[in-house]
Amino acid sequence: RRLSDVHRARGFEGYKPRNLANIIWAWGKLQFKDGAMMREICTWVVREPDQFLARDLSNIIYALAQMRHKNDDLLHAVSGMPGLLLGESRERKDELSSQSVANLLYAFAVLGHNRRQTLAQLCDVGVVMLPKFKPQELAMSLYGCGVLNFYHEAFVPQACELVSARVTEFSTHGLANVAYGLGRMEYCHETALESLCDHSKEKLGGFTSQGLVNTIYGLGLAGYRHEPWVLAFCNHTKGRLEEFTPQNLANTAYALGCLGYREPGSSRNGRLHAQLYFESKA
Repeated sequence: RRLSDVHRARGFEGYKPRNLANIIWAWGKLQFKDGAMMREICTWVVREPDQFLARDLSNIIYALAQMRHKNDDLLHAVSGMPGLLLGESRERKDELSSQSVANLLYAFAVLGHNRRQTLAQLCDVGVVMLPKFKPQELAMSLYGCGVLNFYHEAFVPQACELVSARVTEFSTHGLANVAYGLGRMEYCHETALESLCDHSKEKLGGFTSQGLVNTIYGLGLAGYRHEPWVLAFCNHTKGRLEEFTPQNLANTAYALGCLGYREPGSSRNGRLHAQLYFESKA
C-alpha cells in the first residue's frame, strides 16, 4: 500500500514502459487491488500503447486478470489494433513467447473480452510455437479458448495431441482446466481425454473440489464417457461432500445427466451427494 501511494504521488510519466509493465505484473502476482490507481495507469497506457513491447502488453493484461480489474479502454485499444501484439514485422511477432500467448488467452477469458479476430491471430501465432508450450501454458490456453467458446481448427487439436503425449507432466489443476476448456468448446478429443482420465483416476485426492467438478463438468459437456474415471469420481467425492457448493452439486448432476450415466453407483451417489449436503446445511 505504501509503495502504491508513492507511485501515485510521483505520477507515471517518468517511468519507462518496461518498468511500468513490471510494476503492474508484480501487483497482479500479489493480487494487490487499487482500482483508482489501476484506472490511472490504464489511462496512461492507452494514450501511448505503441511504446510498449508486445510481451509487456501481455504482462499488463494478465496482471489485470489476476486482479480481476477489467478496463475496457485498454483491452479495446490493444485488441483493436492487432499490430500492437501481432504486427506484420518479424520483430514484433518474435516479442511474443508461448507464455505470452497463454497468458493472453487466459486473461481475455477471465476478463470476458472476446474479440474473435485477436483470438484467431493469437492462436495462429501459438500453433507455430506449440512445441515450446509448457504443460501449464497448454492448460491455460485451452481453458481460455473454452471459456471464450473459441475453437481454432489448428491450435486446439494440436494442443490436445500434446496434452495426450505429455499428460504425466500436468498438475491436477492443469488437467481440470484442460477438461473444462474442452467441455466448454463441446470438443471431444478422445485421445487427450482418455489420457487425462487414465492418468488422473488414481490421483483424485490431489484435486481441489472445484477441480473435480470442473473435470466432470467438462467431460459431460464434451460428451466423453470414461467409466472407470466417473466411478472413481463418485466413490471419491462421497467423503468430500462438505466441500461442494450447491452450484458444484448442480454441475455434477448435470454432467452425469449429459453422459447418460445410470449405472448403479453413479446416479445413486449423485442423489446421495445432494441429499447429504442439504441435510448437513439444515
